[in-house]
Amino acid sequence: MKLINNNNNNNNNNNNNKDNEHNNHLEEGTSLNVNDDNNNNNLATYKTHSKKLSGSAILSVLSHTIHGIMDVDPEATRRNSIGKTRDSIIQLEAALEVSNVDLKNISLSIKNDLDRFQRQKVSDVRDMLISYAKNHIIWCQKNLSNWEEAKAEIEKVNQSML
Repeated sequence: MKLINNNNNNNNNNNNNKDNEHNNHLEEGTSLNVNDDNNNNNLATYKTHSKKLSGSAILSVLSHTIHGIMDVDPEATRRNSIGKTRDSIIQLEAALEVSNVDLKNISLSIKNDLDRFQRQKVSDVRDMLISYAKNHIIWCQKNLSNWEEAKAEIEKVNQSML
């Protein structure tokens, strides 16, 4: 049996035991190349040379390949999932704090804008009413002078009739 095994030192003994266990099912003339990528996932490729693998050996090789790709340890999957969930919770809590600070700043800014708008509105209404009052005074003065002229004309007419 010819075996070529290129494992990285980061692989744990459990993976090595699984590899050895599955390698026992290989027939002579078969080589095994195992490459370890950065995620410590073993991708196994099997090449046959002269002999063909039997049905059970093919299933064993296929099973080993699938197990190398998939995570078959539910406990490890659960721990990884819990760890990822905790990381997500930490990130979401940090985002919540940032959002709360942003919300307070935005609320304060809106409150200041509303206060400024209210003051400007009061000032504008005051200015309009003062302008209206001044124009009303001018109109009343003109109206008074017109009535005084009319009164003088009426008195002239009354004196000329007498």
